[in-house]
Amino acid sequence: MAVRLTVLGTSVPLRSLDAGRAGSGTLVSSPSANLLVDCGPGVAKRFHESGNLLSALDAVLLTHHHWDHVSDLWTLVMGRWEESLYRAGEGIPLPAPLTIFGPSGTEELLDRLFGPDGLARHDIESRLEFGYRSILPDGPGPFPRPITRDLAPGETVEIADCHLTVAGAHHCEPILGSLSYRIESDGRSVAFSGDTAPSDEVASVATGVDALIHEGAVIADPSRPATHVHSDALTVGRTAAAAGAHRLILNHHLLDDGDEPTRARIAVQVKENFGGELVFAEDLMVLEV
Repeated sequence: MAVRLTVLGTSVPLRSLDAGRAGSGTLVSSPSANLLVDCGPGVAKRFHESGNLLSALDAVLLTHHHWDHVSDLWTLVMGRWEESLYRAGEGIPLPAPLTIFGPSGTEELLDRLFGPDGLARHDIESRLEFGYRSILPDGPGPFPRPITRDLAPGETVEIADCHLTVAGAHHCEPILGSLSYRIESDGRSVAFSGDTAPSDEVASVATGVDALIHEGAVIADPSRPATHVHSDALTVGRTAAAAGAHRLILNHHLLDDGDEPTRARIAVQVKENFGGELVFAEDLMVLEV
């Protein structure tokens, strides 16, 4: 059975504020699991717009902790809780707590938000006391604090029918940890680069994947070739070719909708090294791998 990808956000930081696009976020739906890779600004709203249920989300995978990849976590966690309670009021069982994986510091980040002394504590306490008794007269029960786990390159994780392989990326180390991921289910595979400069680790974890979703933060700007934190069109193509990926999906980019001349120029540069299928991601695009 195919794995479905729902692109929830494609933008780089400020463009998600001025261009009506959401920040980084992609939903991976296998036959038995729903995994969200990154949760940038606007992703929770896009999740709702895509027709998916937050209460059906099993896990979040964070590639790194820049705000354009994590800033909607508060919205996502609280929205999932509220949606679940409303569904429980209709007799639908509450889901298991959300699991959130990410690089070093993820457990600390979520504890600062949702721990006993976290920033969300008064929001949570007031809703437990006043907000949800009209939905569930006996009370909503304890807040389902997300389960969090810091991951390191080389680890593997089983999430329902999904096998997750963790690798490194090259973005802002050592100040900020960065990860790339490979997700496999039912014989299908997809890899996520996260934000990264050209990386052998990304190419390795993406070996032979059906689809590689790779950042393209500087691909639309010829004055900004590959840097120590991002990849350009030429190096993205080299990474995809080194991996032997069947499809390359360019995400996290500066491309305007309908800018076909720029897309054509970038496609020429990518295909200097990569001979597979090339896709430019757009918000709310749905793909199967």
